[in-house]
Amino acid sequence: MGEVLAVTGRVCPVTEENIFLLAELEDGTVIRGESKIGNHHITHPGRIKRVMLNKENVLPVQQAIDAIRGADIIVLGPGSLYTSIIPNLLVQGISQAISESRAMRIYVSNVMTQPGETEGYTVGDHITAIYNHAGRPIIDICLVNNGRIKPAILKKYQDDGAGQVMIDLSKIKKMGIRLVEKDLAKIKNDLVRHDSDKLAQAIMDIYKRR
Repeated sequence: MGEVLAVTGRVCPVTEENIFLLAELEDGTVIRGESKIGNHHITHPGRIKRVMLNKENVLPVQQAIDAIRGADIIVLGPGSLYTSIIPNLLVQGISQAISESRAMRIYVSNVMTQPGETEGYTVGDHITAIYNHAGRPIIDICLVNNGRIKPAILKKYQDDGAGQVMIDLSKIKKMGIRLVEKDLAKIKNDLVRHDSDKLAQAIMDIYKRR
């Protein structure tokens, strides 16, 4: 995949086992499959209580463990909280490797909430969900967008049940996490996205000033 996409660096899977992602909603309903979890609000509304793998003791790829242990910086996110970020932490040994790593551990918070996954979530709520699934604190620094989103764009997101992720500074500080605020957002085709150049520069600036 790395060769096909001309990716600079190495891409390694967290596991090679054939597994499915499951989500338990607060009403006890279980949704199976990543795509169905992300769209469950369309047919069965409800907040996600937790996500899990369909079998226990899923073994990691050793290359992934080695990469975590040898890293200078570990970046979590941005991405869908319950279907992109947290599933990696459910594989045996991954959260522990991140916890024990001497690397700088940075969580990049999403700019906007996501219908079906994180409606109404603050930055602190995202981190709490990560910690609950990882079973341990694994974040040193949280990088968040503080750039202004145009009201017309926000209105479109609100009509779809989404909104800007709000920064709850006191909750984040109580977790012992350093908060770094930067203008990181860009608008493309009326969608709010991270500006990849700004994000990369912000991460490097944090590392240089450690």
